[in-house]
Amino acid sequence: MESVDLDHAGTVLAQATLTADAISLIVVGIELFMCTYCLTVFLEGSKEARQGRLPYLIIMVLLFIIPTFATGSDLAFLFRTTFNAKTPADFLILRGTEGTWLGFASAVLMLNVVNLLGDGLMLYRCYVIWSDKLWVLLLPASCLITAFVFGILSFLPLTDNIALGITDVTYVSLWALTSVATNVSVTTLIAYRLITARRRIVTLNPGRDISAFSGVVAILIESAFPLSVLGIAYAVNLANTKPRNSPEVGKEAASYILSSLYFAFMSLSPQMIIFRVTTGKSWARRKEETSESGGISNALVFAQSHARASVASIKSSAGDVESASPHEEKNNS
Repeated sequence: MESVDLDHAGTVLAQATLTADAISLIVVGIELFMCTYCLTVFLEGSKEARQGRLPYLIIMVLLFIIPTFATGSDLAFLFRTTFNAKTPADFLILRGTEGTWLGFASAVLMLNVVNLLGDGLMLYRCYVIWSDKLWVLLLPASCLITAFVFGILSFLPLTDNIALGITDVTYVSLWALTSVATNVSVTTLIAYRLITARRRIVTLNPGRDISAFSGVVAILIESAFPLSVLGIAYAVNLANTKPRNSPEVGKEAASYILSSLYFAFMSLSPQMIIFRVTTGKSWARRKEETSESGGISNALVFAQSHARASVASIKSSAGDVESASPHEEKNNS
């Protein structure tokens, strides 16, 4: 601590904290828009269009409420710390004494509950696609459970003194890596099944429209890619950073921003999937499909009809072409 300019270190970390909170506020605004839009689509849709959509809408709202609560807690922490600090050096001291149970609760919710909701939703979709071969779910399910355990272990130091706000960065790093592994494995499994089904359908019926498969794969990749990249960067940075160690103030400042971005996309990625399925949009969508879509009320019907057709096509083409198992017939009915 003596070999470092404490005022400079305090200024850098204060700026990083402010930047991270600003990112969180922007993300909360985006999530508010998506939730409002999807709720409008849901309410304007017909009874048939609403069928099966309510659970996803509830998850989407929860993925908005929890980050909003966490962002409010972070802003309150920043206000208390900067208001009570007379110099930048004071910021370094006060940031380790201003932790509250509210901040602890928001951290637990973000690290565990949001992760379970997002990755759990993806794992469920993977289960629907791979219901005839459940053994393939062992890897992503194991990663999800392991990530949850690491998330719990990372908060053990906080039980001694909430005010210190210290977490075990080793476990947080492992949590981030296993969370990324869950996301990547689930996305890969779903995309592989869809691409395989697409190829078989093209072989068996060259004239059939297979744009729905390309759209779903594009949505999955677009949503998973930024989360995976940021998660790896965040985990690597944490593994090489020792909190409260002033010589590594640059790394710690980077971890603040990376954590804000990673947690932002951890809630945004599943919401983006729900939002794009609801609106029927992705970067791979063809222009004629976009132009044919009418008002916002039509998006749910479009997404629902394609979802039913896609699941039936995937299961029929992924197995034997001639016959399907009783379990598959039950799922397709």
